[in-house]
Amino acid sequence: MPRLKTAIERWNRLLENDALLRETRDQFMAGVRAHGLVYGDRVISTVLRPRFVGEATWKQAAEVGASFHRALARLQRLLRQDAGMLKALGIRGRLAELVGMPQRGADDLWFTRLDGFVDRGVLRLVEFNVDSPGGAAFVDAMARVFAGLEVFRRFTRDVGLSRRPSIPWIRRCVARLAPARVAIIDWREVATRREFQLIAEDLRGHGFDTVIADPRDVEIKRGRAVVEGKPVDVVLKRVLVTDLEQRYDEVKTFLRAIREGLIYCLNPPACQAVTTKSLLALFHEGMLAAHLTRAQHEAWRRHVPWTARVREGRVPWRGRSVDLISLAVSRRERLVLKPSDAYGAEGIVLGWRCSQSEWENALCDALKSEFVVQERVAIPLEEFPDADEGTLRLRPMHTELSPYTFHPQSTAECLSRLSASDFLNVKTGGGVVPTYVLRDAR
Repeated sequence: MPRLKTAIERWNRLLENDALLRETRDQFMAGVRAHGLVYGDRVISTVLRPRFVGEATWKQAAEVGASFHRALARLQRLLRQDAGMLKALGIRGRLAELVGMPQRGADDLWFTRLDGFVDRGVLRLVEFNVDSPGGAAFVDAMARVFAGLEVFRRFTRDVGLSRRPSIPWIRRCVARLAPARVAIIDWREVATRREFQLIAEDLRGHGFDTVIADPRDVEIKRGRAVVEGKPVDVVLKRVLVTDLEQRYDEVKTFLRAIREGLIYCLNPPACQAVTTKSLLALFHEGMLAAHLTRAQHEAWRRHVPWTARVREGRVPWRGRSVDLISLAVSRRERLVLKPSDAYGAEGIVLGWRCSQSEWENALCDALKSEFVVQERVAIPLEEFPDADEGTLRLRPMHTELSPYTFHPQSTAECLSRLSASDFLNVKTGGGVVPTYVLRDAR
């Protein structure tokens, strides 16, 4: 990819000018703070360059995103009412009730984020974030920060860049439902509240009456769902379905409003059926074959790394049947252990980062809960200039490429999270930058 490499080198050479570097750093940090781009009390990025990808990489991400969006929409419709499949996914009890209960739009999949990495030219998807695909508004705002930098203006005089912001696509999803009033729903104490404000600002700017609310704030009055004294008919649901299950008694009214069809959720609680990481395992265990087209099956085989539910017994692996626990014990350095329904890198154990005894203990613990074990995917390293130092310093950063997809099956922005560690989640210290397509680059 010589042209991509040349473009990155050109950006870095511009920052070798000490005066421009200081100006860029100061303007960048001022822009990040002015837009409120923070996770809790930490800015979401300090690197002084966006992510550049070639047109072939973007085309692959767009095509993969569209294919998986169609497949996940179909699976959501089929699996949510299949008690046996929900059990295989680890969705039981009250959580299964939430997935299977009557709900407007239960078969509709409005947006997703497919978390992945480019490994030797192939986008490998390690998780499906369907329940609460966050980050898009942060990325769009970060792109506005970069667009205001002098270094960006100089760079783009000679280098053609393009990107597809995500907020307009969120707005299109809302507009298709023609709501009188929209509520963005999550716990009031979450660290990502600023993102909700960015989305609300855009919706209000385009004529949609929008409120940000806690699920505990929803009331039912005279047959309508009400927030802050006014009816709401469409909800951008960012609160996790697993949280609704765990705090069921606190959100009974909100769930009643969903169950009785008083509000339409984007995405509905039904989406938990295609959010759990066990779904990737069911594919590799052959349990989704009847629900995918031949083309979808080939796409999943190519783009989803081998994954299995952690349990006693045998599983398919490289064309043969093997004992899962024996395989997992012997291949520690090639495997990752993940809770099926956790977020923010919580509970993840990287086999290559722990001792054999620690790994075996983690496997024993995983047998008592809902976990998957997944084949390790190579995480690309790329150097980025950092804003923390007074001189130009290039830091090697692990990079992801995670397409956002929208109803019916369009791909917009690709999230690029960066981290010096193997964990790229913002909650664990990773950063976020916008992704630009370098025209005519591979």
